[in-house]
Amino acid sequence: MRMLLKRGNLYSRIFMAEFQKNKRNVEYVIGVLSLFEVLEPLLPNAVNTDMHFSYFSDGNYHFSYKYFDSLEQVYVDHKIYHNHVAIYKGLNRDKMELCERRDRVEGNTIDMFMMTQKLPTWDTRPLTHIFGSVGMSFSADGLAKATWESEIVADLQEDLIIDVDDYPQGRVSFGCSIFDLGNPYQDVPLSSPGNVSIAEKRTSNGELAIRMHMHTIPD
Repeated sequence: MRMLLKRGNLYSRIFMAEFQKNKRNVEYVIGVLSLFEVLEPLLPNAVNTDMHFSYFSDGNYHFSYKYFDSLEQVYVDHKIYHNHVAIYKGLNRDKMELCERRDRVEGNTIDMFMMTQKLPTWDTRPLTHIFGSVGMSFSADGLAKATWESEIVADLQEDLIIDVDDYPQGRVSFGCSIFDLGNPYQDVPLSSPGNVSIAEKRTSNGELAIRMHMHTIPD
């Protein structure tokens, strides 16, 4: 499931999150938040970047920042866990070795994605975790900061699609979270006296749901 902004025939991805299973049949959520793109200027030699988070059913969570270092000519993967950062390098993207393990470094922008503790296991009740939230303006200046692509093919059934032309000059907030289906959180209105709920979409694995939403922020 994706949250896409639509502007004419162009789209910009804000969130992507979905349930998956690994080779050991362990279920997890993998996702991407457009805010992660703020890291790219910090590593000018990074090309072919891949930035995502993973939340496993056993409570393990990490943020991964993979790229090819054009200066060192090696592949690099920063895996940021709740208690350390592991940095892998290698000549092959699929065969990297651990080369450094360190604690959190205050002021390091990449470390901003480190959790303060291990997340709850998926059988915790109630279970709620907010993957992220981000705000932006639909003004000309705000929209110019988004990455617009003509190659994105929107899925009208699966994706949450927001046409920016429907909200001229508006300020909005986007959010993405996970919760158990018996959690009262799922029925909490997204609107408040100061905010107007506009759109939301959910996907479920039968026990948990991923929820994406957008609401406007009045001036």
